[in-house]
Amino acid sequence: MLILVGEVSDSTLAYDLSGKALLYARAGIPEYWVVDITGRRLLVHRQPARDGYADIQVYAEGEEAAVISHPEAKVRVSDLLPPPGEPSPAPDPL
Repeated sequence: MLILVGEVSDSTLAYDLSGKALLYARAGIPEYWVVDITGRRLLVHRQPARDGYADIQVYAEGEEAAVISHPEAKVRVSDLLPPPGEPSPAPDPL
């Protein structure tokens, strides 16, 4: 069972937070995490519904988050981000 979809977002943040979030919510994905490289934060979407996610939490670089089904398995947001000042990795070619 799929419990989480994660997205590392740099130049596509607006679409990742709108179009993709709506698609994943409608598909019933329990959690959708977006790592905002530029904003250096993590956006965690939960409680999928037909019109999007009912709960969206924003975690700052120094905070920790966990998948709701495994609250003991915390991850620090800073561990998901490149070091400050380092350019984001180039996207993989299709």
